[in-house]
Amino acid sequence: MATKFSSFGSVPVLLRPRNFQWYWNSAQDSRSTEEWQKYSDVENEIIEDALNANKVEVEIDGGYLINIKYQVQYTKYDHKKQHSIKRRQLSKDSSAARLREERFAVPMSLATNTVFHAETQSVDELDRVRCWGDISRIYDCVENPCPRKKTVRHIVDEAVQGMIKEGAALNKEHEAQWLAQQLGSVKHYAENGTNVENLPAEIGDTLIHIYTRDSFWFKRINGVLREIEAITIEKARVRCPKNNAVHYCNLVF
Repeated sequence: MATKFSSFGSVPVLLRPRNFQWYWNSAQDSRSTEEWQKYSDVENEIIEDALNANKVEVEIDGGYLINIKYQVQYTKYDHKKQHSIKRRQLSKDSSAARLREERFAVPMSLATNTVFHAETQSVDELDRVRCWGDISRIYDCVENPCPRKKTVRHIVDEAVQGMIKEGAALNKEHEAQWLAQQLGSVKHYAENGTNVENLPAEIGDTLIHIYTRDSFWFKRINGVLREIEAITIEKARVRCPKNNAVHYCNLVF
């Protein structure tokens, strides 16, 4: 079955076709009723990667296992309760076909902070952070001061680690690993010593692409940006490396 499709697992995410969609049957009795639901953007990619790699099974977040060979989904804890899955080949690219309601149509509920604790901070430094309201300047002040500016490669590495840590805290390990892999795969486009002002297009475009996917990452970044007046120095240290990605997106746009 998997051999019918070309392998895109090693192709940069920006160059992959968007002409497929995976679904699962959410009906209680999936053998007699069909209620097909789309997998999220990242889940869709994870399953497709597994298909192209000729894997029989792949895990997604929530403890779900996708058996590609037998076209079923079930949990790690109950293999008997199964839901059918299917892959639909689309006639054209579907990259921008669906409105992200959580971005544009309804107010976003902010996620509760999960794993970070307050620390004693300089009042002057904290005032600057709140006054600026600029996540990239906050990051520069706290973690990237002159004259020892971090390179793009260093900041990408920090963004990757930030994704993985945030994903683990939110029980989104598989989603986080996939996102981190996409960003890490283009790090080499930045030569040693490359600074943010000379951000390679391949990195900037990848940041934009993964930020606009349906995932925990855009929700987390937006949550931090909307809480800017309450941000602490510790949050700036831990979260700004990945939120600096938003600054990169702004540069590219």
